[in-house]
Order: sequence, then C-alpha cells, then structure tokens
Amino acid sequence: MSAMPCSERHAIPAILTNKTLRSLLLVYFMHQQVKIYI
Repeated sequence: MSAMPCSERHAIPAILTNKTLRSLLLVYFMHQQVKIYI
C-alpha cells in the first residue's frame, strides 16, 4: 500500500464514496469474475 503513488491513494476514497462509480465498479468486477469462472 505504501508503494502506491499519492495521487492514486487520494483517488481511491473519492471513488469509493461515489455510489454511481462504486456500483459500476461492482458490475465490472462481477463481469470479470464470470469471465474467469466460465
């Protein structure tokens, strides 16, 4: 975690607090899981 650039570390909380982006991210990760398991 400490190896992460500052800009990325600051971007993560902003993304997590945005419910629209979080839901899109959830859909994306679920889609990736499906592709992995199939």
